[in-house]
Amino acid sequence: MTDPRLVLQQLLDGALVWVGVAGQEGTARGGSGVWIAPGLVLTCAHVVPATGQPVRVGRSGRYRSGTVLDRAPNAGTGRLWPYPDLALIEVDDDDDDHPCAWLAELPKTVGAPVMAFGHSAILDVRLEPFYLGGTVGGFATFGAGELWQFTENEIGPGMSGGPVLDLGTGAVCGLVTTTRAENSNRGGFFVPTAGLRGLHGTQRGAALRRHDRFHARDDRWTRARAVLPPTAAAILVPNWIKAEEEAELIGALADWPEHTNRTSADGAGLRDRVYGLLDEGISDTKDLQPLLRLTDDLAAEAAGSDLGRRLYDWTTAVAARIGVYGALTQRRHRPRPTAEAGQPHTVVVVIRPGTRTPDQYQLDVWIHRSDGLVTHAYCDSDAVHTLDDAKALVCTQLRVIIRGLEGNAGIEFAVPIELFGEAFDELVPAAPTTSLGRKYRVVLRDLERIEDRTSHTDWRRRWKRLHDASGTEPHWLPCVGIPEPTHFAAELELETDVAMIALRRPPDFPPSYEALKVALDAGVPVAVWRRGSCPEHDAGIPDQPCTGDRFQAAFTAERTVSQTMPLPDLIRRLRNRVVHEPGHGCRDVVLLWDDPSRLPALTTPFVAPAPRHPQPPEQEST
Repeated sequence: MTDPRLVLQQLLDGALVWVGVAGQEGTARGGSGVWIAPGLVLTCAHVVPATGQPVRVGRSGRYRSGTVLDRAPNAGTGRLWPYPDLALIEVDDDDDDHPCAWLAELPKTVGAPVMAFGHSAILDVRLEPFYLGGTVGGFATFGAGELWQFTENEIGPGMSGGPVLDLGTGAVCGLVTTTRAENSNRGGFFVPTAGLRGLHGTQRGAALRRHDRFHARDDRWTRARAVLPPTAAAILVPNWIKAEEEAELIGALADWPEHTNRTSADGAGLRDRVYGLLDEGISDTKDLQPLLRLTDDLAAEAAGSDLGRRLYDWTTAVAARIGVYGALTQRRHRPRPTAEAGQPHTVVVVIRPGTRTPDQYQLDVWIHRSDGLVTHAYCDSDAVHTLDDAKALVCTQLRVIIRGLEGNAGIEFAVPIELFGEAFDELVPAAPTTSLGRKYRVVLRDLERIEDRTSHTDWRRRWKRLHDASGTEPHWLPCVGIPEPTHFAAELELETDVAMIALRRPPDFPPSYEALKVALDAGVPVAVWRRGSCPEHDAGIPDQPCTGDRFQAAFTAERTVSQTMPLPDLIRRLRNRVVHEPGHGCRDVVLLWDDPSRLPALTTPFVAPAPRHPQPPEQEST
């Protein structure tokens, strides 16, 4: 039997191309690239001219014309271009039956065996195909991203833009970008395929769709990956999904309509969601895996179409193979809860800060329908938005979603506590005469608690207390004299009936912030406060009653009058009241309403965080 690693090397050799500009053909100038789909070459940005400019792509003496489709960055200076240093080339007359590389974002593994493919003039006056074996030696943060180190061999001029094959997984994991020192065995650096996330607009999503469609119909690469040693292949794909099943699935998803609320800003959100679920592995139980629940939902959404049938059949076949067909059948035949007339739907908006870029945010949007159906409406592949841009995108998404729900919806913002002071209820997605919080039930949720299960038991218990007589009264905290965190934590452990706290000063006041953190850790599901502070106590000259006192009195009076009204509806009523009564004590009121039974299906971010203090690697550009 032929060694599959040799087959993969031969396939990648067939996908390797020379890249340059007119007049460089057949010389020692230019660089390298790789076919990733018919008519589409991936290379390094510093190898090609600016976006829109003509280039030449060649292999075995045949040269084709092409155009730089995207280049990130589109300009650079110095010996090393900024991350990601990647470019896409659209080739005009690609009619050959050549292989295309299988791309994958892989875990960082020091010592992984790799091969670098490219061109070199080391034995000739022209650039000719050249291949080097080596290992992943380490990782270096560089600017906005991370470079991986190629060790144990010499990276020479002309190899820039060439693919790097991981011999253990069968995937191209990056492109050669730099050498550490010419004419030495100090190796070099390559940019991982995660750098594709740095392309502009939807170029990454469009490129990956072309890549996925190719591999769904051309199984040469998949057949070689399928027979790699299982312990190595499991690094790329958990052993409950076969290589051919993976190729079939992403090929189907490449046909999912592009401009829907399931796509992300770069057009690859659904694909990234699948790989995030694959990355979680498989449990030992007979429960249906999250990935199969997703593909089953997608099949239902696309019912009646060829795409829906493909996803339905894929889900059925995989479930039967891994022994959860019974769970799948039970899910498909479960009775749907019947929604009561007028029962509102709920939209959960998740705004998560980036692990590497905490000043940028990732957006997920989930729809929990009143009949029990949960759908993932929008998903970013990474934290790519400023907070202002994220808010604008939320308005765009909500405008479409609320229209589809016929205006019958509540909105929950699941955000970290650092964003509790943001006026999400003041967003204006539609009519300029009213805000989101005055038109709909708008509440906050604690993202950290959703993602950390350590407090979920207390959280559920106190949520139940909220609906008992003993848990309906808020535990008010004063403007001054808020208990020290340790004492307040002990108090809440003793008072297990407390299900709601009320702050007379907002969380941007440090003692209020600490008290709220303690309450959340203790499982308290509901909190209320004003975004405005208490100016009397801030100035150190309290005037009784102070602003905090007036807030407590107004809120208590409103609850007394509307005892049967659910709290989120009461808060919406208050937001409208203060428009007519500017002096009302509940201006800028905020409600944290954290229902533990309604959780977005969160996953670990796919891109690993980088070190906090980047240091540029010592290297030379190839």
